[in-house]
Amino acid sequence: MTLVDILPSLGAAYVSRCDPALWPANTHCVYGRITVDGVALEDVADAEGTPVQWGRILITRVRSVIAGEVGVDAEFGDLQQAVVVNRHSVGPVVKVDVHGPGRRCVSPVELPADLRAGDVVALVTSHVHGGACGRSAGSTPVS
Repeated sequence: MTLVDILPSLGAAYVSRCDPALWPANTHCVYGRITVDGVALEDVADAEGTPVQWGRILITRVRSVIAGEVGVDAEFGDLQQAVVVNRHSVGPVVKVDVHGPGRRCVSPVELPADLRAGDVVALVTSHVHGGACGRSAGSTPVS
């Protein structure tokens, strides 16, 4: 029996939340905070509001979670991964359908079962969207 078997909540600490094949090379997860270019995505959301585009990453806020459907405050295209960035969840991961306000795009992804309205989520898309999904944060650090 391992420590992770005794304390299942430690299991989340061992799981990489960001697939290195999808995220920029300079992405790091330190103590549960996801940073790109040394800037925490949660800080970008706090400073600029949501939704905001950061390269291929769309930072958005959860508006609703109802019966396996997650509503966010941004429209998006080809969604590859979604990660909660404002807290480190220790709940199990479940499949959910994520959609924007207009429900033009509904994408199945895995997110923590304890996801709740107000959580900040980073959506990794296959390409950079124009202004349709929100303001662009570019790559300059936010103070």
